[in-house]
Amino acid sequence: MPLKLYKKRYEDIIHSDLIDRKKNLKLIQLMMDMESAFSIPMIKNEAWNERNKDVIQFFQQVSNSRRL
Repeated sequence: MPLKLYKKRYEDIIHSDLIDRKKNLKLIQLMMDMESAFSIPMIKNEAWNERNKDVIQFFQQVSNSRRL
């Protein structure tokens, strides 16, 4: 799935009327789907991050949007 479709999912979640807890669950699922689709390493990997700037920047945006 192209990154733009993950961004669309993100926007749909953020702008939904769901309560924060449900948004968080959906954001976590989005992050897990991205980890799988883009083979995002579990441990910080600067070389991978450099090659995949757009993916890692968006992944961090999703992570920062969660309400803990």
